[in-house]
Amino acid sequence: MDTCIICGIPAEESICSTHAEDVFFKFGGNSSEQLTLGRYYQGIVDGIADFGVFVKLNGKVTGLLHRNELRQRLESLGWEIGDVVYVKVKGIQDEGKIDLGWSIRQDENEFRGALADGGDGTDSKNERGQDETASWEVKKERKSGSGVPIGMLEKEIGNNIKMEGKVSDIRQTTGPTLFEIQDESGKIICSAFESPGKRVYPDIKVGEVVQIEGKVELRRGSIQVESDVIRTLSGENADAILEKISLVVYEKARPDKFESIEEGLVDYANAERAATEIRMAILESIPIIIRHPATVDGHIAGAAIEHSIIRQVEEEYGQIQAIHRHVDRRPYQSNGQEMNAAILDTSRMLESQLRYSDPVPLYIFISDSEDSERYEGMKLIGIYGANRIIIGGGGIGEGEEENYAEIVIKSIEQGGEKTLSALSVEVAVAVDPGRRNELIHLPAISYWKNAPDTYMELAKEAGYELDMIGKIHRAIAVEAFYQRNSSKREMISDMLFGENTELIEQCNSYFVESMEKGILTASPHLDRLVVNGKEIATIDLDKFTHRYQFPATKFLLLGLIEKEQVSAVVGSDTTSIYVEAGGIIDIEELGDDIKSIAAKNGSIDIGGISSGKISFVSGDREEILDAVVESIVKQL
Repeated sequence: MDTCIICGIPAEESICSTHAEDVFFKFGGNSSEQLTLGRYYQGIVDGIADFGVFVKLNGKVTGLLHRNELRQRLESLGWEIGDVVYVKVKGIQDEGKIDLGWSIRQDENEFRGALADGGDGTDSKNERGQDETASWEVKKERKSGSGVPIGMLEKEIGNNIKMEGKVSDIRQTTGPTLFEIQDESGKIICSAFESPGKRVYPDIKVGEVVQIEGKVELRRGSIQVESDVIRTLSGENADAILEKISLVVYEKARPDKFESIEEGLVDYANAERAATEIRMAILESIPIIIRHPATVDGHIAGAAIEHSIIRQVEEEYGQIQAIHRHVDRRPYQSNGQEMNAAILDTSRMLESQLRYSDPVPLYIFISDSEDSERYEGMKLIGIYGANRIIIGGGGIGEGEEENYAEIVIKSIEQGGEKTLSALSVEVAVAVDPGRRNELIHLPAISYWKNAPDTYMELAKEAGYELDMIGKIHRAIAVEAFYQRNSSKREMISDMLFGENTELIEQCNSYFVESMEKGILTASPHLDRLVVNGKEIATIDLDKFTHRYQFPATKFLLLGLIEKEQVSAVVGSDTTSIYVEAGGIIDIEELGDDIKSIAAKNGSIDIGGISSGKISFVSGDREEILDAVVESIVKQL
């Protein structure tokens, strides 16, 4: 038991609850976790942004006093960098970010006492007045510094300046080398020139902190710095700059509250985390790679995320060219990041780092595969420091998420299958809540037929009728089938967001005509089996379909179900079986049945069962086909 330094009564700490607001602390710890919530601390103004003030509590710990916490306008505070101020610690985020609150007392003499918080659970008494000299020395040093914040460079046009910041991008032109420099107040392009097309300062890499001396110029309406000298910084100065940038980026990246498209579909906090990670990547000029299946649902899901990212990039950079540098949507052939795709992505990433000094990208993987092997490749990209977000992740067991990605967005709704598009739209809305009305029709389009009423109502709210929803789905099916490795960004966007009815109508007509031809070819060759009044049809795909022409197998089987009025169609080729059952067959149960066979024969690969596809070695074809039919019969 301690005694209160103000009133002398017994207390749990050096100050009683009655006088908690009458004492300030000087922090001597090493990390934010050592701070005590609710205490008032002495600090030094370390940066001023439009959304708040950065306050350094000591040489290692800095927090943010958001403008919403102020009792007056930020502009009227009169604070300058280096000023001694007093703040309250209100919260500490999971990432170690410190939320500060306002203190009505802004002079040491207005407090009745002072204590030293060592950060180890102990407080030292009689600290009043011992550190004033150190504080004022810092104030003087900061005010006399020659570094100009990027946000103030517009006032320095024509002047020679010195500035510091992080290298967020490097681009080599046919003329100068362009360094994009970032500090807590903004970004600026700094040019360096030795000879046409020659990389200047080849040892400087993205992510490093540099000091630049040069002249501020206005080029084609944009401010840039023509550098004379660029030198790297390290140690405490560099760490302090990175910390301030991190705090600014994190605060700016945190999205506004958003309205879910369906309550309870995904964990709200998790979607918010994913959105913050994506927005931070945009602000820090980190490329974003979106990987998704080359299916209708996969393309819609990827396009939803891409749409929100593009709008954020446009708002941040205002250049159409920036979009192609910041986001790349790549379909993969399988339903997941298998090793083949992972090695390709990793190789491309490492080559870009070596040749162009590109930063490590943020990867967004979209997959509903129930096979954990489909996610193994995601581990490979993580070895090289890439942050990963998974949307779907059906094959990842409970508690295993961190083995594959930093953030995993799963459906938490019990019963019924939700498309990848529905999950992705939730994240896309979180990334840019202002774009919600541009995205809410997408989940309905992702369903072949019988989309949930919730999604149909959202589509109607966005101005889409049932007939048009079906046409867009069929049109995207055509786009998804051809050039499967290509994102078809412009055409997919035109159909989903641009309402290009001519394109939609043409692709829809092609779909309908191709389906009629495919069904006409396949129908006479169906083998039929009746179980409990329900009819199952099987077909040899190698013999009786045009395998490399549209329609894709999935749509052909769906079309056969409708035309022939059967409950399920099972199509097989040399190494795969495809199952479509109009929703009456539990695919997960079907997968469990096939897995029991796989346990007896290690050569059987049943990856991709969630997409209605079962892969195997050719010698197991008849065994697998019999097991699939048996499982369907059992369920019926």
